[in-house]
Amino acid sequence: MRKHVAVLLRTLIATLSGCGSEQAASAVADDSDQAAGRHLVPAIRLVYEEQEVGTPPSGTRYLVTADYLRIDDGADSVDFILLDRRTQTVYSTNGEDETVLVILYRARETAAPVALDLAERQEPLRGAPTIAGLHAEHRTYLVNDQRCHDVVAVPGLADDAVAALRLYRRVLASEHMRLLPHVPADTHEACDLAHNVFAADRHLRHGLPIQEWDQAGYRRALLDIDVDYRAESGLFTLPEGFRRYSMEVGPGDGA
Repeated sequence: MRKHVAVLLRTLIATLSGCGSEQAASAVADDSDQAAGRHLVPAIRLVYEEQEVGTPPSGTRYLVTADYLRIDDGADSVDFILLDRRTQTVYSTNGEDETVLVILYRARETAAPVALDLAERQEPLRGAPTIAGLHAEHRTYLVNDQRCHDVVAVPGLADDAVAALRLYRRVLASEHMRLLPHVPADTHEACDLAHNVFAADRHLRHGLPIQEWDQAGYRRALLDIDVDYRAESGLFTLPEGFRRYSMEVGPGDGA
């Protein structure tokens, strides 16, 4: 199971959940009609259905522009995650307490607390789906000969969205790495450390994921993609008046 080192990522995604697969489907339809007169910008829209063990499936929308990545539940609310691709900064907003968690990218070299022998292998994929004339590929990601994560991805599909997702994962990984010294040693798990800290974007190196799952029971599937989407520019601005803060863990955290 995912433990302390993945708490930040789970907490961010959890703020976007709270509805079942019905909302995943409605996310595709609800944001398609844009009010006339609004300033629209070119974007890529992805809608995934995601599920953790013991929870119902939920829909998550990803909106990618040249400068931003916004992650939400398909509604234009004040609860969302925003990646500023220019400054490599992630913001997580909370409308209930009117706060914004700020996560800065911090390049650092830290040794893994346990041995991590990373490997991947391409698996046969009979009857592989084709999207926009591109073929999907199935890869298994291993750590210390343990199967950790499987991904079916499409190389060449929505490359700019993949670049944004990779940066988002790297920013979160840098924060996990900063907090790692404060994580109890007996909670370290090789798959978790690789996927969320030391090789956080390796599963995105072979194209856009359309389906993925791990040995802990997490599953995600792409429901809809629109590479010619037009998004309201206001969706990529932070709410005014919200208090901004960063996660502090005490002296010596390297902030």
